[in-house]
Amino acid sequence: MDQSKSRREEDSDPMGSSWKAYVYHYLIASMLLAVAAHATVELVPGIRTWVESPLFEQDSASDTHRLRSLIYLILGYISIVPVYLFRFDRLLRASPQPKKGLSDRIFLTVFGAIFLGALVLFPFFFVLTTNVASGRAGLFVASFTDSFFGLVIYGAFLLYAVTFALWLLLRGIPRLWIGQS
Repeated sequence: MDQSKSRREEDSDPMGSSWKAYVYHYLIASMLLAVAAHATVELVPGIRTWVESPLFEQDSASDTHRLRSLIYLILGYISIVPVYLFRFDRLLRASPQPKKGLSDRIFLTVFGAIFLGALVLFPFFFVLTTNVASGRAGLFVASFTDSFFGLVIYGAFLLYAVTFALWLLLRGIPRLWIGQS
């Protein structure tokens, strides 16, 4: 009886069940990316010389961990984000277009371009400036860069947020202007 109830709930809310499936997809993909990033740092000769580049701050205790996190982000932006950007677009295509006035559209376009553009670059900023972050932000950065499981969990969250921010930049904001006079 419980199974029939859950099936009815899923049938009545197909988008909700799709979003739940994406959580598991992101966690699995994040685990694979973390393993690939760790293997890249450990097995590819010469990759650790990136740490000595001016990109990273000098004298950081976790240069290798930050390099692993940077490689994770690069791999995620190249492989996971485009795939799920397409999937999000397909899933959200059926949603109704927002009806906003001209001033709302202008504000949302300007604010969205600035805020969402910064959000897309934010994970790289965190990884490259680890020594500067303090307080709770420092704890977040330390758990993301210094722990394999933190990289998997926080990485899945970051990749999801970046994918959604890119969707809003590339498809959501333009939908404000399409079909309205």
